[in-house]
Amino acid sequence: MVNSLVLIKTCCLGGTMNDQRCGFGSIWWVDDAVWARELPEFRWRKKPGDSRHPGVSIKRVSQVGPQLSPVTMLFGTSQYQGPLVFLGLSAKNPTAPTYFGRIASPATISHDDRQQRLVNPNHAKKELEPTEKKDLHCWCTQKGL
Repeated sequence: MVNSLVLIKTCCLGGTMNDQRCGFGSIWWVDDAVWARELPEFRWRKKPGDSRHPGVSIKRVSQVGPQLSPVTMLFGTSQYQGPLVFLGLSAKNPTAPTYFGRIASPATISHDDRQQRLVNPNHAKKELEPTEKKDLHCWCTQKGL
């Protein structure tokens, strides 16, 4: 059992992943092909149709200058419990819990992934509530992030 953190570094360059939208607590959907490519711990079961998992940004500082900056994210899942639990990420089931902080491995999502729409905003819940952000901040501080 892995019980820690998934880090994803992704590039924000205009479009849907700009600096204003990539801030701490923003919520994203990342295609499972990207998770599988970048995270050896991720067990991908290829299924027909839409196959993706949420990511939540833990980016704390905005970069001044070119609108290109890495965004660090935690991997989320509804299947396996983790130390952080947030509700309302799924439009299909707004009361279902989503767990974060279970897989530990850094991953980089390329600009091409974003252009190919493999990383997209979560429209059901665009960012965490203030109390959820506080919980996320405390957890990140405990982990030295």
